[in-house]
Formats: sequence, structure tokens, C-alpha cells
Amino acid sequence: MLSRKTVSKPMVVLFVVLSSITLTQLASGGQKPSEAQKQAKPLRVVSIRFGQFGGTIESYWPRLDVREGQATLTQSWSGEPQNRPRNVRDLKVRTDLSGKHWQGLQALVNRDEFLALPDRTSCASCVDGIDEFVEVEFSDHIKKSVSYAEGRAPAQLKELSVKLKALQQKLQNELPQGQDRTW
Repeated sequence: MLSRKTVSKPMVVLFVVLSSITLTQLASGGQKPSEAQKQAKPLRVVSIRFGQFGGTIESYWPRLDVREGQATLTQSWSGEPQNRPRNVRDLKVRTDLSGKHWQGLQALVNRDEFLALPDRTSCASCVDGIDEFVEVEFSDHIKKSVSYAEGRAPAQLKELSVKLKALQQKLQNELPQGQDRTW
């Protein structure tokens, strides 16, 4: 054990300072942010899906998948398998997407506003109508889909919906000839 005579004044000051730092850390939760937390990337959109569907309508329905660098339009059968036309197959067309175009689409998604929207704002597809949907996946793996009557996107999705529909139309024109292109 140390006697008073062997403890210098600077050592006492150092002990008091270190003790107060330790107590402060314990009182504030006791954890420093990890390096991973310090370097955490901001949340961002990693993919966007857009498409149409009808409740009692058996047809080929489009789905547009957009992510950094590419957009893919898939046209696939929605309905009873036995009612599917034999001579028409599912189709897929891809295109490169510029970084500027992708960033423009990402900028149209306000995460908080999007997550606050109801999952369904209409049920046109509950009868013989057509609904559209926008699905967004974020970098924290949260994914949400919002559906609404065709052409009636919620205000928070209006501009995004218009741009996605234009991209969908562009890719639809790239589908092979002779396929049913109506939806």
C-alpha cells in the first residue's frame, strides 16, 4: 500500500481525472460508439419496383425493377395457369441506367413520407379495375410497397410514379414484336 508520502500531487490529479471520465462514461451508458457506428453510411434507396395488376383480370402484367446501374421490365402471366395462352411466354428486357438517372429516382423517395403511407390507398383491383404499386427497399433492408388506383398515386409518389411509368413504357417498346403488349 502506498503511503501519503509516496503519492505525488500530479498522480492524485491524474487519478481524479481518470475516475471522473470513467464515471461519466458509466452514467451515459458506458459505451463509446464503435468504429462501424462512426462510419455508418446514411440510409439510401437500393431498389424500386413499379407495376400494375388487376384483381379479376387474367393477363400479362408488367413489373419494373430498378436499381443502381440497371432497369429490368418483366412481363409475366397473372392468372390461372390453365388459362395462360400457349404461344405467349414471359418476357424480360433490361437496360443500363445512368448514375444520374438512378440518383434522380432516389431523390424522389422521401423515406419518412413513404413509410408513413398506407399499404393500399385503393382497391380498384378488388373489382375489375387496375391498381399500380411502388415498392422501395432501403439499405437497412426495410422494404415497403404502396398500391393505388392506376394513375392516382398519392401526392408523395406522384412524380416518382410518372417517371417510373415513362421508363416502363420505354422498355415496353423494346419487347419482341408479336407479344401482347397491352396491360
